Amino acid sequence: MKLLMRVAYLSTVLLSFYLGSVIVAAEVTSKWQGKLTTPGGALDIIIELNESKQSGSISVPAQSLHDMKLDVVTINKPDFTFEVKPLGIIYRGKIDADNITGIFKQGPVFEAELNFAKQSQEQQKAIADALSRPQTPKGPFPYLEEEVSITNGDVVLSGTVTKPKGNGPFPAAIMITGSGPQDRDETILGHKPFKVIADHLSRRGLLVLRFDDRGFAKSTGTFKGATIQDFASDVEAVFQYLKSRDDVNNKKIGLIGHSEGGAVGPLMAANNDEVAFIVSLAGIGTSPKELYATQQRDILLMNGAQGGELIFNTFMEAIDKVVTGGKPEDVSTLLKTKLRYPDDAADMVGRFMTDPWFISLMNYDNAATISKLKMPVLAVNGEKDIQVEPNANLDDFQKYLTAAGNQDFTITKIDGLNHLFQPSETGNISEYGNIPVTFDEATLKMVGDWITKRIQ
Repeated sequence: MKLLMRVAYLSTVLLSFYLGSVIVAAEVTSKWQGKLTTPGGALDIIIELNESKQSGSISVPAQSLHDMKLDVVTINKPDFTFEVKPLGIIYRGKIDADNITGIFKQGPVFEAELNFAKQSQEQQKAIADALSRPQTPKGPFPYLEEEVSITNGDVVLSGTVTKPKGNGPFPAAIMITGSGPQDRDETILGHKPFKVIADHLSRRGLLVLRFDDRGFAKSTGTFKGATIQDFASDVEAVFQYLKSRDDVNNKKIGLIGHSEGGAVGPLMAANNDEVAFIVSLAGIGTSPKELYATQQRDILLMNGAQGGELIFNTFMEAIDKVVTGGKPEDVSTLLKTKLRYPDDAADMVGRFMTDPWFISLMNYDNAATISKLKMPVLAVNGEKDIQVEPNANLDDFQKYLTAAGNQDFTITKIDGLNHLFQPSETGNISEYGNIPVTFDEATLKMVGDWITKRIQ
Protein backbone atom coordinates (compact mmCIF):
# COMPACT_ATOMS: atom_id res chain seq x y z
CA MET A 1 0.00 0.00 0.00
CA LYS A 2 1.86 2.62 -0.20
CA LEU A 3 3.26 4.12 -3.26
CA LEU A 4 6.65 2.62 -3.93
CA MET A 5 6.78 0.83 -0.60
CA ARG A 6 8.21 -1.97 -2.68
CA VAL A 7 11.47 -0.03 -2.55
CA ALA A 8 13.98 -2.30 -0.87
CA TYR A 9 15.93 0.60 0.55
CA LEU A 10 14.48 4.06 1.11
CA SER A 11 17.34 5.27 3.27
CA THR A 12 15.09 5.57 6.25
CA VAL A 13 15.44 3.68 9.48
CA LEU A 14 14.23 0.08 9.51
CA LEU A 15 11.49 0.19 6.94
CA SER A 16 8.80 -2.45 6.87
CA PHE A 17 10.46 -4.05 3.84
CA TYR A 18 13.00 -6.78 4.41
CA LEU A 19 14.43 -9.52 2.25
CA GLY A 20 13.24 -12.42 4.34
CA SER A 21 13.26 -13.72 7.88
CA VAL A 22 15.26 -16.55 9.32
CA ILE A 23 14.34 -18.06 12.66
CA VAL A 24 17.40 -18.51 14.87
CA ALA A 25 18.01 -21.95 16.33
CA ALA A 26 16.48 -22.67 19.71
CA GLU A 27 19.75 -22.34 21.65
CA VAL A 28 19.43 -18.63 22.28
CA THR A 29 21.79 -17.29 24.88
CA SER A 30 19.73 -14.20 25.59
CA LYS A 31 17.10 -11.76 24.33
CA TRP A 32 17.83 -8.04 24.58
CA GLN A 33 15.65 -4.97 24.06
CA GLY A 34 16.55 -1.36 23.35
CA LYS A 35 14.87 1.82 22.15
CA LEU A 36 16.18 3.55 19.05
CA THR A 37 15.40 7.24 18.66
CA THR A 38 14.75 8.14 15.01
CA PRO A 39 13.49 11.32 13.35
CA GLY A 40 10.07 9.65 13.11
CA GLY A 41 9.89 8.52 16.74
CA ALA A 42 11.22 5.82 19.02
CA LEU A 43 11.37 2.17 17.93
CA ASP A 44 11.72 -0.89 20.16
CA ILE A 45 14.56 -3.05 18.82
CA ILE A 46 14.92 -6.65 20.01
CA ILE A 47 17.90 -8.87 19.32
CA GLU A 48 18.38 -12.54 20.19
CA LEU A 49 21.96 -13.69 20.53
CA ASN A 50 23.58 -17.11 20.59
CA GLU A 51 27.05 -16.49 21.92
CA SER A 52 28.38 -19.99 21.31
CA LYS A 53 27.35 -19.88 17.64
CA GLN A 54 28.11 -16.18 17.14
CA SER A 55 24.67 -15.77 15.57
CA GLY A 56 21.44 -13.95 16.18
CA SER A 57 18.35 -12.21 14.88
CA ILE A 58 16.73 -8.79 15.01
CA SER A 59 13.06 -7.85 15.43
CA VAL A 60 11.26 -4.52 15.19
CA PRO A 61 7.70 -5.41 16.28
CA ALA A 62 6.21 -2.04 15.37
CA GLN A 63 7.25 -2.58 11.77
CA SER A 64 6.40 -6.29 11.52
CA LEU A 65 10.05 -7.23 11.23
CA HIS A 66 10.51 -10.51 13.07
CA ASP A 67 13.56 -12.72 13.57
CA MET A 68 15.57 -11.42 10.65
CA LYS A 69 18.98 -13.05 10.60
CA LEU A 70 21.99 -11.00 11.64
CA ASP A 71 24.56 -11.43 8.89
CA VAL A 72 27.55 -10.77 11.13
CA VAL A 73 27.68 -11.36 14.88
CA THR A 74 30.92 -10.95 16.81
CA ILE A 75 30.85 -11.37 20.58
CA ASN A 76 34.36 -10.99 21.97
CA LYS A 77 33.63 -9.49 25.35
CA PRO A 78 33.46 -6.70 25.95
CA ASP A 79 33.39 -5.95 22.22
CA PHE A 80 30.16 -6.68 20.36
CA THR A 81 29.24 -6.17 16.69
CA PHE A 82 26.36 -7.10 14.42
CA GLU A 83 25.39 -6.27 10.85
CA VAL A 84 22.21 -6.58 8.76
CA LYS A 85 23.58 -6.17 5.27
CA PRO A 86 20.28 -6.02 3.32
CA LEU A 87 19.22 -3.04 5.44
CA GLY A 88 22.64 -1.38 5.57
CA ILE A 89 22.79 -1.69 9.38
CA ILE A 90 26.00 -1.80 11.41
CA TYR A 91 26.07 -1.86 15.22
CA ARG A 92 29.22 -1.50 17.34
CA GLY A 93 29.08 -1.75 21.11
CA LYS A 94 30.24 -3.14 24.44
CA ILE A 95 28.51 -6.04 26.16
CA ASP A 96 28.50 -7.26 29.74
CA ALA A 97 26.23 -9.52 31.76
CA ASP A 98 23.26 -7.15 31.86
CA ASN A 99 23.74 -4.33 29.35
CA ILE A 100 24.91 -3.49 25.86
CA THR A 101 25.92 0.05 24.97
CA GLY A 102 26.77 1.17 21.47
CA ILE A 103 26.11 3.04 18.22
CA PHE A 104 23.58 2.04 15.56
CA LYS A 105 24.28 3.08 11.96
CA GLN A 106 22.09 2.63 8.88
CA GLY A 107 22.95 3.66 5.37
CA PRO A 108 24.84 6.81 4.52
CA VAL A 109 23.02 9.23 6.84
CA PHE A 110 21.65 7.74 10.03
CA GLU A 111 23.59 7.23 13.27
CA ALA A 112 22.27 7.08 16.85
CA GLU A 113 23.06 5.70 20.27
CA LEU A 114 21.31 2.40 20.97
CA ASN A 115 21.62 0.62 24.31
CA PHE A 116 20.13 -2.76 25.22
CA ALA A 117 19.13 -4.53 28.42
CA LYS A 118 17.85 -8.07 28.83
CA GLN A 119 14.17 -8.19 27.91
CA SER A 120 11.66 -8.61 30.73
CA GLN A 121 8.19 -10.16 30.67
CA GLU A 122 6.75 -6.70 31.34
CA GLN A 123 8.45 -5.40 28.21
CA GLN A 124 7.05 -8.27 26.16
CA LYS A 125 3.51 -7.44 27.35
CA ALA A 126 4.00 -3.72 26.73
CA ILE A 127 5.02 -4.38 23.13
CA ALA A 128 1.99 -6.61 22.56
CA ASP A 129 -0.30 -3.92 24.00
CA ALA A 130 1.32 -1.22 21.85
CA LEU A 131 0.69 -3.25 18.70
CA SER A 132 -3.03 -3.54 19.24
CA ARG A 133 -5.09 -2.29 16.29
CA PRO A 134 -8.44 -1.29 17.81
CA GLN A 135 -10.08 -0.41 14.47
CA THR A 136 -9.68 -3.89 12.98
CA PRO A 137 -13.30 -5.11 12.59
CA LYS A 138 -14.39 -7.97 14.79
CA GLY A 139 -17.61 -9.95 14.33
CA PRO A 140 -20.41 -10.59 14.54
CA PHE A 141 -21.10 -8.30 11.57
CA PRO A 142 -24.42 -6.80 10.41
CA TYR A 143 -23.51 -7.79 6.84
CA LEU A 144 -22.54 -10.95 4.97
CA GLU A 145 -19.06 -12.11 3.95
CA GLU A 146 -18.32 -14.30 0.95
CA GLU A 147 -15.11 -15.75 -0.47
CA VAL A 148 -14.88 -15.36 -4.25
CA SER A 149 -12.52 -16.25 -7.11
CA ILE A 150 -12.20 -14.25 -10.34
CA THR A 151 -10.36 -15.48 -13.43
CA ASN A 152 -8.25 -13.18 -15.59
CA GLY A 153 -6.52 -15.31 -18.21
CA ASP A 154 -4.13 -17.59 -16.35
CA VAL A 155 -4.54 -15.66 -13.10
CA VAL A 156 -7.14 -16.51 -10.45
CA LEU A 157 -7.76 -13.63 -8.06
CA SER A 158 -8.98 -14.59 -4.59
CA GLY A 159 -11.06 -12.07 -2.70
CA THR A 160 -13.69 -11.28 -0.13
CA VAL A 161 -17.09 -9.74 -0.75
CA THR A 162 -18.83 -7.94 2.10
CA LYS A 163 -22.44 -7.02 1.39
CA PRO A 164 -25.59 -5.92 3.18
CA LYS A 165 -28.15 -8.56 4.05
CA GLY A 166 -30.92 -8.94 1.50
CA ASN A 167 -31.16 -9.54 -2.23
CA GLY A 168 -30.03 -6.18 -3.55
CA PRO A 169 -29.07 -5.17 -6.11
CA PHE A 170 -26.49 -3.13 -4.22
CA PRO A 171 -24.07 -0.45 -5.39
CA ALA A 172 -20.53 -1.81 -5.31
CA ALA A 173 -16.92 -0.79 -4.86
CA ILE A 174 -13.69 -2.51 -5.87
CA MET A 175 -10.67 -1.87 -3.65
CA ILE A 176 -7.25 -1.59 -5.33
CA THR A 177 -4.06 -1.99 -3.33
CA GLY A 178 -0.89 0.06 -3.44
CA SER A 179 2.53 -1.01 -4.65
CA GLY A 180 4.23 -4.18 -3.63
CA PRO A 181 2.59 -7.57 -3.13
CA GLN A 182 -0.47 -6.88 -0.99
CA ASP A 183 -3.19 -9.03 0.47
CA ARG A 184 -6.86 -8.12 0.23
CA ASP A 185 -6.75 -6.16 3.50
CA GLU A 186 -3.66 -4.22 2.40
CA THR A 187 -2.09 -5.42 5.63
CA ILE A 188 0.86 -3.36 6.79
CA LEU A 189 2.51 -3.37 10.22
CA GLY A 190 -0.49 -5.12 11.75
CA HIS A 191 -2.95 -2.62 10.28
CA LYS A 192 -5.68 -3.76 7.85
CA PRO A 193 -6.94 -0.53 6.26
CA PHE A 194 -8.93 -2.16 3.45
CA LYS A 195 -10.79 -4.34 5.93
CA VAL A 196 -11.61 -1.20 7.94
CA ILE A 197 -12.86 0.64 4.84
CA ALA A 198 -14.88 -2.32 3.55
CA ASP A 199 -16.51 -2.74 6.96
CA HIS A 200 -17.51 0.92 7.03
CA LEU A 201 -18.95 0.93 3.51
CA SER A 202 -20.86 -2.34 3.82
CA ARG A 203 -22.48 -1.03 6.98
CA ARG A 204 -23.65 1.86 4.79
CA GLY A 205 -25.21 -0.33 2.11
CA LEU A 206 -22.40 -1.07 -0.36
CA LEU A 207 -21.19 -4.39 -1.63
CA VAL A 208 -17.39 -4.22 -1.44
CA LEU A 209 -14.90 -6.56 -3.11
CA ARG A 210 -11.27 -6.59 -2.03
CA PHE A 211 -8.78 -9.09 -3.43
CA ASP A 212 -5.23 -10.39 -3.04
CA ASP A 213 -2.75 -9.17 -5.64
CA ARG A 214 -1.87 -11.62 -8.38
CA GLY A 215 0.78 -14.08 -7.20
CA PHE A 216 0.30 -13.20 -3.53
CA ALA A 217 -1.61 -14.73 -0.62
CA LYS A 218 -4.39 -16.86 -2.15
CA SER A 219 -4.28 -15.42 -5.68
CA THR A 220 -2.43 -17.33 -8.39
CA GLY A 221 -0.12 -16.05 -11.09
CA THR A 222 3.21 -14.27 -10.76
CA PHE A 223 3.65 -10.92 -9.07
CA LYS A 224 7.27 -10.24 -9.96
CA GLY A 225 7.51 -8.63 -13.36
CA ALA A 226 3.83 -7.70 -13.50
CA THR A 227 3.20 -4.15 -14.75
CA ILE A 228 0.71 -1.46 -13.89
CA GLN A 229 -1.17 -2.48 -17.04
CA ASP A 230 -1.43 -6.03 -15.68
CA PHE A 231 -2.92 -4.74 -12.45
CA ALA A 232 -5.42 -2.60 -14.37
CA SER A 233 -6.39 -5.74 -16.32
CA ASP A 234 -7.05 -7.51 -13.01
CA VAL A 235 -9.34 -4.69 -11.90
CA GLU A 236 -11.22 -4.90 -15.21
CA ALA A 237 -11.74 -8.63 -14.64
CA VAL A 238 -13.11 -7.95 -11.16
CA PHE A 239 -15.39 -5.24 -12.58
CA GLN A 240 -16.82 -7.64 -15.17
CA TYR A 241 -17.31 -10.27 -12.48
CA LEU A 242 -19.34 -7.85 -10.36
CA LYS A 243 -21.44 -6.87 -13.38
CA SER A 244 -22.44 -10.53 -13.73
CA ARG A 245 -23.80 -10.80 -10.18
CA ASP A 246 -27.54 -10.49 -9.61
CA ASP A 247 -27.00 -8.76 -6.26
CA VAL A 248 -24.96 -5.90 -7.83
CA ASN A 249 -26.37 -2.78 -9.45
CA ASN A 250 -24.15 -2.85 -12.54
CA LYS A 251 -24.70 0.87 -13.14
CA LYS A 252 -23.17 1.75 -9.79
CA ILE A 253 -19.81 0.01 -9.56
CA GLY A 254 -16.93 2.24 -8.49
CA LEU A 255 -13.22 1.98 -7.70
CA ILE A 256 -11.30 2.84 -4.54
CA GLY A 257 -7.51 2.83 -4.94
CA HIS A 258 -4.78 3.63 -2.47
CA SER A 259 -1.35 4.90 -3.51
CA GLU A 260 -0.39 3.05 -6.70
CA GLY A 261 -3.95 1.74 -6.69
CA GLY A 262 -4.96 5.36 -7.22
CA ALA A 263 -3.23 5.13 -10.62
CA VAL A 264 -4.32 1.59 -11.48
CA GLY A 265 -7.98 2.56 -11.02
CA PRO A 266 -7.88 5.59 -13.34
CA LEU A 267 -5.88 3.60 -15.91
CA MET A 268 -8.64 1.00 -16.02
CA ALA A 269 -11.46 3.59 -15.89
CA ALA A 270 -9.97 5.67 -18.72
CA ASN A 271 -10.98 2.79 -21.00
CA ASN A 272 -14.26 1.89 -19.28
CA ASP A 273 -16.93 4.57 -19.11
CA GLU A 274 -19.19 2.28 -17.08
CA VAL A 275 -17.20 2.96 -13.91
CA ALA A 276 -19.56 4.88 -11.63
CA PHE A 277 -17.01 6.68 -9.45
CA ILE A 278 -13.34 6.75 -8.47
CA VAL A 279 -11.84 7.39 -5.04
CA SER A 280 -8.09 8.06 -5.09
CA LEU A 281 -6.55 7.77 -1.62
CA ALA A 282 -3.05 9.24 -1.96
CA GLY A 283 -3.11 8.11 -5.57
CA ILE A 284 -0.86 9.32 -8.35
CA GLY A 285 -2.09 12.53 -9.93
CA THR A 286 1.28 13.98 -10.83
CA SER A 287 4.29 12.81 -12.85
CA PRO A 288 5.46 9.44 -11.43
CA LYS A 289 9.07 10.31 -12.25
CA GLU A 290 9.04 13.54 -10.27
CA LEU A 291 6.94 11.92 -7.57
CA TYR A 292 9.48 9.15 -7.01
CA ALA A 293 12.46 11.50 -7.00
CA THR A 294 10.64 13.82 -4.60
CA GLN A 295 9.76 10.89 -2.37
CA GLN A 296 13.38 9.75 -2.15
CA ARG A 297 14.59 13.31 -1.49
CA ASP A 298 12.06 13.96 1.27
CA ILE A 299 12.65 10.65 3.04
CA LEU A 300 16.42 11.06 2.97
CA LEU A 301 16.24 14.66 4.20
CA MET A 302 13.87 13.68 7.00
CA ASN A 303 16.41 11.11 8.12
CA GLY A 304 19.39 13.42 8.23
CA ALA A 305 20.77 13.65 4.69
CA GLN A 306 21.95 16.90 3.16
CA GLY A 307 21.63 18.26 -0.38
CA GLY A 308 18.03 17.90 -1.43
CA GLU A 309 18.62 19.17 -4.96
CA LEU A 310 21.43 16.68 -5.52
CA ILE A 311 19.27 13.80 -4.28
CA PHE A 312 16.34 14.79 -6.50
CA ASN A 313 18.51 15.25 -9.58
CA THR A 314 20.36 11.97 -8.99
CA PHE A 315 17.14 9.98 -8.84
CA MET A 316 15.76 11.76 -11.90
CA GLU A 317 18.95 10.78 -13.72
CA ALA A 318 18.57 7.20 -12.51
CA ILE A 319 14.98 7.09 -13.77
CA ASP A 320 16.05 8.40 -17.17
CA LYS A 321 18.61 5.61 -17.35
CA VAL A 322 16.20 2.78 -16.57
CA VAL A 323 13.36 3.93 -18.85
CA THR A 324 15.83 4.02 -21.73
CA GLY A 325 17.14 0.51 -21.11
CA GLY A 326 19.68 1.04 -18.34
CA LYS A 327 20.91 -1.87 -16.25
CA PRO A 328 20.91 -2.33 -12.44
CA GLU A 329 24.61 -1.56 -12.25
CA ASP A 330 24.03 1.80 -13.99
CA VAL A 331 21.74 2.87 -11.14
CA SER A 332 23.97 1.33 -8.48
CA THR A 333 27.07 3.13 -9.73
CA LEU A 334 25.20 6.44 -9.88
CA LEU A 335 23.98 6.15 -6.27
CA LYS A 336 27.39 5.11 -4.96
CA THR A 337 29.16 7.89 -6.82
CA LYS A 338 26.82 10.82 -6.24
CA LEU A 339 25.04 9.93 -2.97
CA ARG A 340 27.61 7.64 -1.32
CA TYR A 341 25.14 4.79 -0.95
CA PRO A 342 26.54 1.59 0.62
CA ASP A 343 27.20 -1.14 -1.95
CA ASP A 344 24.40 -3.48 -0.80
CA ALA A 345 21.81 -0.71 -0.66
CA ALA A 346 22.79 0.73 -4.04
CA ASP A 347 22.68 -2.70 -5.65
CA MET A 348 19.19 -3.35 -4.26
CA VAL A 349 17.86 -0.04 -5.53
CA GLY A 350 19.39 -0.79 -8.93
CA ARG A 351 17.54 -4.10 -9.12
CA PHE A 352 14.34 -2.49 -7.90
CA MET A 353 14.42 0.36 -10.41
CA THR A 354 14.97 -1.95 -13.36
CA ASP A 355 12.01 -4.18 -12.52
CA PRO A 356 9.37 -4.15 -15.30
CA TRP A 357 6.79 -2.91 -12.79
CA PHE A 358 8.86 0.13 -11.83
CA ILE A 359 9.55 1.02 -15.46
CA SER A 360 5.85 0.69 -16.31
CA LEU A 361 4.97 3.01 -13.43
CA MET A 362 7.55 5.58 -14.47
CA ASN A 363 6.02 5.51 -17.96
CA TYR A 364 2.47 5.93 -16.64
CA ASP A 365 0.99 8.97 -18.41
CA ASN A 366 -0.89 10.62 -15.57
CA ALA A 367 -1.99 13.61 -17.63
CA ALA A 368 -3.46 11.61 -20.52
CA THR A 369 -5.15 9.13 -18.19
CA ILE A 370 -6.79 11.55 -15.76
CA SER A 371 -7.86 13.83 -18.61
CA LYS A 372 -10.16 11.04 -19.83
CA LEU A 373 -12.09 10.63 -16.56
CA LYS A 374 -15.67 11.86 -16.84
CA MET A 375 -17.13 9.98 -13.84
CA PRO A 376 -17.20 11.48 -10.31
CA VAL A 377 -13.72 11.53 -8.75
CA LEU A 378 -12.61 12.09 -5.17
CA ALA A 379 -8.86 12.68 -4.75
CA VAL A 380 -7.59 12.82 -1.17
CA ASN A 381 -4.13 13.22 0.35
CA GLY A 382 -2.90 13.58 3.89
CA GLU A 383 -1.07 16.84 4.50
CA LYS A 384 1.88 14.96 6.07
CA ASP A 385 2.20 12.40 3.29
CA ILE A 386 5.91 12.08 2.41
CA GLN A 387 5.42 9.24 -0.05
CA VAL A 388 3.02 11.12 -2.32
CA GLU A 389 3.71 14.83 -1.87
CA PRO A 390 0.18 16.22 -1.51
CA ASN A 391 0.32 19.74 -2.97
CA ALA A 392 1.67 19.03 -6.47
CA ASN A 393 -0.27 15.78 -6.58
CA LEU A 394 -3.66 17.31 -5.85
CA ASP A 395 -2.95 20.34 -8.03
CA ASP A 396 -2.43 18.01 -11.00
CA PHE A 397 -5.61 16.09 -10.26
CA GLN A 398 -7.40 19.42 -10.31
CA LYS A 399 -5.75 20.49 -13.57
CA TYR A 400 -6.33 17.27 -15.50
CA LEU A 401 -9.89 16.68 -14.29
CA THR A 402 -10.71 20.24 -15.33
CA ALA A 403 -9.17 19.51 -18.73
CA ALA A 404 -11.40 16.43 -18.93
CA GLY A 405 -14.46 18.63 -18.55
CA ASN A 406 -15.35 16.58 -15.48
CA GLN A 407 -18.40 18.08 -13.80
CA ASP A 408 -18.14 16.26 -10.46
CA PHE A 409 -14.80 16.02 -8.74
CA THR A 410 -13.60 16.79 -5.23
CA ILE A 411 -9.98 17.53 -4.28
CA THR A 412 -9.17 17.36 -0.57
CA LYS A 413 -6.03 17.67 1.56
CA ILE A 414 -6.50 16.66 5.19
CA ASP A 415 -4.35 18.19 7.90
CA GLY A 416 -2.22 15.99 10.12
CA LEU A 417 -2.55 12.71 8.20
CA ASN A 418 0.20 10.60 6.67
CA HIS A 419 0.27 8.37 3.59
CA LEU A 420 -1.82 5.74 5.37
CA PHE A 421 -4.32 8.37 6.58
CA GLN A 422 -3.20 8.02 10.16
CA PRO A 423 -2.81 11.01 12.49
CA SER A 424 0.94 11.61 12.42
CA GLU A 425 3.55 13.88 13.95
CA THR A 426 5.92 13.98 10.99
CA GLY A 427 4.59 11.66 8.29
CA ASN A 428 7.79 9.60 8.48
CA ILE A 429 7.45 5.96 7.42
CA SER A 430 9.04 4.89 10.70
CA GLU A 431 5.93 6.14 12.55
CA TYR A 432 3.45 3.90 10.74
CA GLY A 433 3.73 0.91 13.04
CA ASN A 434 3.68 2.99 16.23
CA ILE A 435 0.30 4.63 15.55
CA PRO A 436 -2.69 2.65 16.88
CA VAL A 437 -5.15 4.29 14.45
CA THR A 438 -5.46 2.36 11.18
CA PHE A 439 -7.47 4.94 9.19
CA ASP A 440 -8.67 8.31 10.43
CA GLU A 441 -12.35 8.02 11.36
CA ALA A 442 -13.34 11.48 10.11
CA THR A 443 -11.74 10.78 6.72
CA LEU A 444 -13.46 7.39 6.59
CA LYS A 445 -16.83 9.07 7.14
CA MET A 446 -16.05 11.75 4.55
CA VAL A 447 -15.25 9.11 1.94
CA GLY A 448 -18.41 7.19 2.83
CA ASP A 449 -20.56 10.32 2.61
CA TRP A 450 -19.06 11.28 -0.75
CA ILE A 451 -19.73 7.84 -2.24
CA THR A 452 -23.23 7.61 -0.80
CA LYS A 453 -24.25 10.85 -2.54
CA ARG A 454 -23.09 9.44 -5.92
CA ILE A 455 -24.92 6.12 -5.69
CA GLN A 456 -28.32 7.20 -4.42
